[in-house]
Amino acid sequence: MGIDRELIASEFGKENCACNICTQLVEDAVVLKCGHFYCKKCIGEKIMEAEQSEKKVECPECDHEFNPSEDMKPPIPFMRNALSFIKLKCSLSGCAQIVTYDNFTTHIAGCSFNPDMEVECKH
Repeated sequence: MGIDRELIASEFGKENCACNICTQLVEDAVVLKCGHFYCKKCIGEKIMEAEQSEKKVECPECDHEFNPSEDMKPPIPFMRNALSFIKLKCSLSGCAQIVTYDNFTTHIAGCSFNPDMEVECKH
């Protein structure tokens, strides 16, 4: 649900880039029609909770009702560009790499310190 804010290695990103549901650095951001942004997983859970309790789906910050299939958009280029300036430390124990926000997920998946990474046997 969000990227741990303790992993932010740059000054930029420590403020104003957090999901207001999980309070971590927004991961896989989506923007609602009201302009508030969240992690895709975080807002997805809120939507499921509302639908299961047969309540209106509302923005957690401003309570504006929204339609999940129509009113959730990817971030505009300005926001994507701003996020790309954030530098993050690898979250895996033993790795000291610092990568950009855009490359964080790819780095984790292929990091040699990832215990879930499949390695081909050379023999």
